[in-house]
Amino acid sequence: MAMERAVVPDLVGLTAREAHNRAYYAGVLACGVDPDGPPLVVIGAKVVTAQHPAPGTVVERRAFVTVLFAGDRAPLHGAPDNDRLSGASEVDE
Repeated sequence: MAMERAVVPDLVGLTAREAHNRAYYAGVLACGVDPDGPPLVVIGAKVVTAQHPAPGTVVERRAFVTVLFAGDRAPLHGAPDNDRLSGASEVDE
């Protein structure tokens, strides 16, 4: 049985709520760097400044896309491990 795939959308510049919605409709799950933090729909008006994986990356459907906001200090590669969970096609150099 073939895995369902999704293309990661560009979430940078969107509010947390908009990023959540765009990711959902693209077939992926947007999350903040703190897995115990509030859901993005609660964060509301904060604007996404970075994301991982990058827009256009092909991942397994329902994979996590980690978003950062101004003031976040955690590295993008430190939040949910999509390489293990989703079979992301992005290659680290």
